[in-house]
Amino acid sequence: MTFRRTKNFSIYLSEKDSSQLSSPAKITAALKSENVIAFNIYIDDALIGFAMFYKFDENGYFLWDFAIDSRYQNKHYGTKALRKLLLLMKNEYSCKIVTTNYQLYAVIEPFVLMFHDNACTIFVFFHNMSY
Repeated sequence: MTFRRTKNFSIYLSEKDSSQLSSPAKITAALKSENVIAFNIYIDDALIGFAMFYKFDENGYFLWDFAIDSRYQNKHYGTKALRKLLLLMKNEYSCKIVTTNYQLYAVIEPFVLMFHDNACTIFVFFHNMSY
């Protein structure tokens, strides 16, 4: 599995899968930002996925979009890609925090990945809130 920086979104997604990501127009616009790092994910020469990160802090990134091409799903590629991608971000981009919530300091932070040594630890934060 390899990762290549990209400025294009070109994987195939079913309508259902597409509804889980940002719109194509939003992805295209985001790819022009200097704070965005995006990768195409390959198995050999086959393009199987896409990942896009937004740098919100010196060592912090928001995992904006992550998808495996619909034709390559249910083969554990997503799990493998995410693990390798997180290590790549740590080792090559000095990433210390990856969040799936772009408002890191929001009251609810559902999921934050923090790195230590060669491993990745997942912290899940829940807050008691009254509305």
